[in-house]
Amino acid sequence: MANDFSITIPNLPQLQEAFASAPDIATPILQKAVAQSQAVIDKYKKADMPWRTGMLQGNWQFTQTGLSASYAPLQAYAPFVEFGTGVYGPTGSRIYPTNKRALANVKGGWGPFRSIAGQKANPFMERLVASASGDVAGIFSQALDLINEKIASQTNG
Repeated sequence: MANDFSITIPNLPQLQEAFASAPDIATPILQKAVAQSQAVIDKYKKADMPWRTGMLQGNWQFTQTGLSASYAPLQAYAPFVEFGTGVYGPTGSRIYPTNKRALANVKGGWGPFRSIAGQKANPFMERLVASASGDVAGIFSQALDLINEKIASQTNG
């Protein structure tokens, strides 16, 4: 069970080379590209994420540190939605009560049960990464072009 999802930048070696040759030029451009990636991911959240109450879609944290960033749902139940629970989850076993004799959800209107199979995985993060990868790669491709243009104008001018 992987808890980390990442978007691979196809032109990363060229970006690293440009950064090494002109860090003063590349750093602000790359920082802006990292920040723009959040908007791209936001664009795909509504299409790729499950929606019941809206809490999973609307409660995310974007953290940018230099040239890296993380963007993750803050809801505690997000991993259970992504990876499943019970027989469908990482443990592969039914869910049994630990404090009472039966499982029940009075508000949800189900139960009592001695055990339940669990919830099937809904890999929304995988879908989100797959959907956003192309657009994020495009942002970094444009960033590389801009870095190269500025380096060329600096050396020619």
